[in-house]
Amino acid sequence: LQHRRRRRDPRPEQGVLSGHDDGVDSAAPRLIAAVAAVVLAAGAIWFLSRGDDGGDTSAPTTVPPTAASSTTWSTSSTTTSTTTTSSTTVPPTTAAPVPTTARPTSGPDGFPDASTTGHLSSDLEPSAGFVVAQDGAVIEGLDVSGKITVVADDVTIRDSRITTSEDYGIFVDENAVNARFQDLTIIGTGIECTAGLAPFGTWTASHLDVSGCEDGVKMHGGQHLEHSYIHDLAVGDTTHNDAVQVTSGKNSVIHHNNLIAPVQNAAIMMSSNFAAVDNWTITNNRFSGGNYTVYVRNQGYGDPTNVLLADNTWVTGSWQYGPYDFDGTGVTMAGNTGF
Repeated sequence: LQHRRRRRDPRPEQGVLSGHDDGVDSAAPRLIAAVAAVVLAAGAIWFLSRGDDGGDTSAPTTVPPTAASSTTWSTSSTTTSTTTTSSTTVPPTTAAPVPTTARPTSGPDGFPDASTTGHLSSDLEPSAGFVVAQDGAVIEGLDVSGKITVVADDVTIRDSRITTSEDYGIFVDENAVNARFQDLTIIGTGIECTAGLAPFGTWTASHLDVSGCEDGVKMHGGQHLEHSYIHDLAVGDTTHNDAVQVTSGKNSVIHHNNLIAPVQNAAIMMSSNFAAVDNWTITNNRFSGGNYTVYVRNQGYGDPTNVLLADNTWVTGSWQYGPYDFDGTGVTMAGNTGF
């Protein structure tokens, strides 16, 4: 019985763990400690290799592509936002800006001529006449046979040639606003062409070369003609040719143009045929031809008023009767030469 109890006594195993036995089994604690040290060291190496964020820093076998950053513009706000979901850039939905011409405004004698006006391109695309009905439309690079009619706002027509036997090269509807005509050649094929540009709507015209119509340009209120060359108008037995003709309107400008009329009428004819004429600025132009080179007349709606004629040059002796003839006292003259 004692022998059986002794065999079941757990104290020898307790002695091994506690180190009370100096036998062969006393090396076990040292072995266990060594194994533990190795495990701890391996764990430390593994932990340090993970990086500060705890993620795997080894390079992946395949690197996925990175989407380019894109800018998205809002048409209802000036705020822009950046995303990384697409490489497409969406521009603002606004009309393309109209570039400012860099060509000279004057020929060798200081005024516009054939070298500084008219279309620029040599490879214009043929076109029939047409109607522009889209707001903000930009028309360019055309060789038009016929008439262009503008019935929309903010239309630009540039770098084109218009050859017409109709009443106008360009007709602007009376309700159309803010048109711009730039670097255009307008050629009438005879007196059936009343004028290169009609007197309706509001517009700015620059660097025009106009010839071959009965009148060059007809003007009204809210219009601006500059840096243009009007010449070689179509003369007939009954024509009264004007390089620029005004029959009504307010708040317009005629600046730095070369206006050449035959003797039948005037370089500028300004008269109140259909409504009052008021607040016109006419500066730095060259005038030639006409019975009187510049007429300012009361034709039923009173004498034109607040008309400034300043720093213009008359071609001496180019007129039939005189350099100018004014009704009333509404014209101010300053710094003009040539008479």
